[in-house]
Amino acid sequence: MMNQGSAVNPRVISAIEHEKKVLTQYGVEDIVALIESGQVERAVGHSFHFSSAKLIREVSLQVKIAVEAELQAAREDGSLLNYISYSLLMAVGLSSALIKWNVQKEFSSQEIDALQGFYAVLVAKVPANNSVSKTLLEAYAEEVYHRYLTEARSKEDAAAGKAQVLTGSLSDYVKMMIDEVHQSSLYAYEMHSEGDPLEAETVWGNDYGLFLQFALWCGASFQTTNPPLVKAAWDTYAQDWKKRTSVLYKSLDFSTLKSGGLDADQKKVSVLSYTIVEKSCHLVRDMYLQCAGRLGFVCYQVNPNHQNNVDLMVDEIRFVHAMMSQRLGHGYEPNISFKIPGTLGGLKAAEIVGKDGISITVTLSFSVFQAVAFGKVLAKSTSAVSSVVIMNGRLAFPVRDDLVGMFPEDKETYLKSSELVGVDVTKHLYEKLYAPKGKGGLGIDPKRVRIMNASLRIYGDEIPDVLDVWGSPSITIFPNVRHALSIKKRDYSFDAVKLPVDADVRNTNAKSEIFRQSWWVEGDDAKLAPQQKLSLHDSSPEAIVTWGPIAATQAQFVGSYQSTKELIGFLG
Repeated sequence: MMNQGSAVNPRVISAIEHEKKVLTQYGVEDIVALIESGQVERAVGHSFHFSSAKLIREVSLQVKIAVEAELQAAREDGSLLNYISYSLLMAVGLSSALIKWNVQKEFSSQEIDALQGFYAVLVAKVPANNSVSKTLLEAYAEEVYHRYLTEARSKEDAAAGKAQVLTGSLSDYVKMMIDEVHQSSLYAYEMHSEGDPLEAETVWGNDYGLFLQFALWCGASFQTTNPPLVKAAWDTYAQDWKKRTSVLYKSLDFSTLKSGGLDADQKKVSVLSYTIVEKSCHLVRDMYLQCAGRLGFVCYQVNPNHQNNVDLMVDEIRFVHAMMSQRLGHGYEPNISFKIPGTLGGLKAAEIVGKDGISITVTLSFSVFQAVAFGKVLAKSTSAVSSVVIMNGRLAFPVRDDLVGMFPEDKETYLKSSELVGVDVTKHLYEKLYAPKGKGGLGIDPKRVRIMNASLRIYGDEIPDVLDVWGSPSITIFPNVRHALSIKKRDYSFDAVKLPVDADVRNTNAKSEIFRQSWWVEGDDAKLAPQQKLSLHDSSPEAIVTWGPIAATQAQFVGSYQSTKELIGFLG
């Protein structure tokens, strides 16, 4: 029997249950009101997570009546735009992995196909010369262009994708999106898996600040961000984010938002970063509520400059948590997991906010020694879920460079062995966290404290950072990796994370002190121990943050944060 850790904070449970109760009482008029007010994603989310078959059918009829009335009156205003946006998202969503959450429980496969066809017909009713069609296609074309580039497709392919959307109809776009989703290896895996998505041994998220809707169609259930990804999202749609941030900033009542020691600029950067996170939070809000906070969250990373300042990390977490609470209203619980660094300061911050039921995701984490220390603290958290990251690629590459630098004559050997560095560390950590206490583990519940594999790498057409750790509780996947997974048929096995790494591979990688430091903890084979044994409790904070993998990633995080800080002038 695994140790379930602390119970979920009563405040969190009460807030989620209260909002769920409200949503389960929604009728047709409530869903229509969401659509009319432009909260289209929430209306769609209700269908895939809360609506009964009766409600879904009733809403579909009301949407049909509204669309036909708008077209009959030759209107080209916001109402038609909202109804067609809803219809389009339903038409694609009903052919996506989203049906696994609620729709498959309410309808037969034939009924789902009929409902999908119903919405596809509604989308097709919009004439090509209607301004709604033009507005939507222009927005979708831009999204396709930027998503293709982020997926590491060529500029030519991105331009061709954009042109395909612009020269086609809304119906063509629906078919295009369904085809792309169905070509996804992760979608195929999800649709062949049995059972509730929440209970899957491995869940995966979108490792980016944009394109969450497409990832959800393919089977994602959360989103991660960090300072570089926030900056990338901003740069893609700078003018739109500027408007959104300005409106959000003006909506806040700062007199009731305690910010502790945060200065004015730090609060403004928090608001800017939160704006990007909030948009995604609404997209997965219904999922979050349906699964009582265990999925459907979006990660927000605290100021990386505060890596060992406990008070300022806690201040920022509480400030942003209160900001979203204010925005949601009614005492609802924010669906944010706060990213903090794998330092001693981060450990102390996690312990403090964990008592409040606030979800934590530990980043800047490259080792079993960091993750085990956090695992012990997170197991006592009263949040619905917390995560500790292993940054696979950002660890594997330094080990690779270390080995190749020492043994240039055997470069190919070390290039190959280093591909499994993050995999080996993950497998070792999996044993340490989840094995029963009687067998050398901590007996932690993997549904409450999840390993989260991140910073994945592609080696040729192989992706061991995903396939060789499948069975690990969660993996956050960058768009280029998600796309690369679909290049050829993939086999996903929950046993993968439990299979041992070849001893020769481990011994080869163990010629690197970086690997030894990342893999070894007290109780392991002394032959694999590093010369300098780092520990969050026994080593100096300086020794931790200057360790190679941490120092390199931290420098990038700080640089991106500074670039974001330079954007806040428009907030006054």
